[in-house]
Amino acid sequence: MKKLFEGASALIVALVATLIAAPSLAATTTATFPVNITLTSACAVTTAPGAIGFTYTSMQTAAATASTTVGIECTNTLPYSVSLGNTTLGIAGNGYSVTDTATNLAYTLTLNGVGNDLTGQTGNGAVQTVTIGGTMAANQAGTCATATCTNATSTNLNQTLTITY
Repeated sequence: MKKLFEGASALIVALVATLIAAPSLAATTTATFPVNITLTSACAVTTAPGAIGFTYTSMQTAAATASTTVGIECTNTLPYSVSLGNTTLGIAGNGYSVTDTATNLAYTLTLNGVGNDLTGQTGNGAVQTVTIGGTMAANQAGTCATATCTNATSTNLNQTLTITY
């Protein structure tokens, strides 16, 4: 009996060793393939500019100033420029000059305090903030037939910000 048990044990060990050492029946192969990407670069106004609000008294001796900001986001490394209004009416580098049609008060708008055009900007994939500043010169009379007037009926109340990319 002992011999039969030893023989059976040897047979089981040999069978297990054969199963462990047996090659796998599954086979694999690989292939490569391209992933094509087409990126369309763009810029967007992520934070719209708020209103620039001047408070002015006729013939005041100091200039009135006001400002707002705009958030611009452009594709990383994309060149872009920012301009105000109809830049053919402004004086390049000096700001965009407007005379309000309702109050007859003149003011100048600038971008980051340097003029009406920001050229040579580069997108970085994050929001970039630009300051729109306004200055209303001192010693202007304006036009108003009552104690106070607004420019709510002005034909040039809204101004334009343009991003070119």
